Amino acid sequence: IIWLLEIYYLKNTTNHFCKKRICQKHMMQIREVIVNLIEKVFSFQALRYLFSGGTATFANLGVFYLLNDLVGWHYTVASLGAFLVGFVVSFTLHKIVTFQDHTMERVHTQVGLYLLFWGFNILFGMATLFVLVEYINFPHLLAQAVAVALVAVESFFVYRYIVFRRSTD
Repeated sequence: IIWLLEIYYLKNTTNHFCKKRICQKHMMQIREVIVNLIEKVFSFQALRYLFSGGTATFANLGVFYLLNDLVGWHYTVASLGAFLVGFVVSFTLHKIVTFQDHTMERVHTQVGLYLLFWGFNILFGMATLFVLVEYINFPHLLAQAVAVALVAVESFFVYRYIVFRRSTD
């Protein structure tokens, strides 16, 4: 974004002096504002969580499309490949971006716990969907949306306080 603003500003400025001195000052100010805005947005852990989860979802869907539609794998095999890529992307982004854990000493334990809770979340989501549809008569799509939201909220707290907990928590 910053780079594009600099190019636009330079192209639309005719004064040579401005391009050398003032333009640099303005670009530094613009850059500082944008960097501060990005830092403030991503200082909120919940937004980082949504960003990481959304990125992992897009990676999953992209790999599924690639393997199923372009490579020609059966959708069940493509789904497994997409799941594996999504798991790696999700774990990595949640560890590094969401919970800002850059250590490697507990990574094996964290991967195991993360996988365990992913399995639990699949069962929890399916059970929630079943109860909402069969016993409360929710429409299927609404029930799925509620189940996904509940799993997302529950996962945030599990990942925060169990999987990626810090020794000071």
